[in-house]
Amino acid sequence: MLREPFSWLLSKFFWQKQNEIDTCDDIVSASRSEGEKIGWAHESALNYVLYLCGVDCISRFEHGVLTINELEAQAEDNLRQSFTVVGLSNETEQFYDMLDDRFGYFNSKLNPHFEGNTHSSRIEDNAEEYDRCKKIYFSNETFRVSLKQQSPVLAVLERLFQVAVEVNKFQQHELDE
Repeated sequence: MLREPFSWLLSKFFWQKQNEIDTCDDIVSASRSEGEKIGWAHESALNYVLYLCGVDCISRFEHGVLTINELEAQAEDNLRQSFTVVGLSNETEQFYDMLDDRFGYFNSKLNPHFEGNTHSSRIEDNAEEYDRCKKIYFSNETFRVSLKQQSPVLAVLERLFQVAVEVNKFQQHELDE
């Protein structure tokens, strides 16, 4: 299940308590891709792309055999060809319905009383900062463009999310037939 990249990054920022070290709108510290301290957003986005690309990509990328463009191509191919169900976090119920349709023996509705816990990123102590950052990450297109320019892997992740949306819609249509 994939989540919109900027929403996911903001959540990671608070979940990993990065807010105790940096501010959410510090593009330089978030996007640093070289040197002693890799930027938190760059590292998170790269790990997500590597996850979508597959285990073999990690080794090949770390040894310089695979470029970021090749990572993106492999991850896109995986989304299109290798994932039985591609879900979107903003459509959780549809994801579980798709799983039920794809796997007849799997009934995701057997535990109707399950509820998730409160997310630690929205603690009242951080409410004002969280709301400020949320406006920046969700509404400030200049910020989003600047962050993607400084960390091209984040632009890759955003494109892969669009592929996931496309694949999800195709799979929904396929399963409805």
